[in-house]
Amino acid sequence: MRKQMWFEKFFWFISSENYLVIAGKDAQQNETIVKKYLKNGDVYVHADIHGASSCIGKTTRTRFYCFNFTEKVLAI
Repeated sequence: MRKQMWFEKFFWFISSENYLVIAGKDAQQNETIVKKYLKNGDVYVHADIHGASSCIGKTTRTRFYCFNFTEKVLAI
């Protein structure tokens, strides 16, 4: 049996641009994602709806240039 990766406790996927995208399953996970895992250069997406997940696109750069990524995250 393989060891679980740190992000597998959240909703997650790898985008077509090869970015890791994580989203919270509940309010506690949303808070954890923002406070612990959101870093400089990451993309943060959240709907202005009660109960919506916080989504983060993890990047390796200090600036994010892929505009298609945000559109795809919003389609989740």
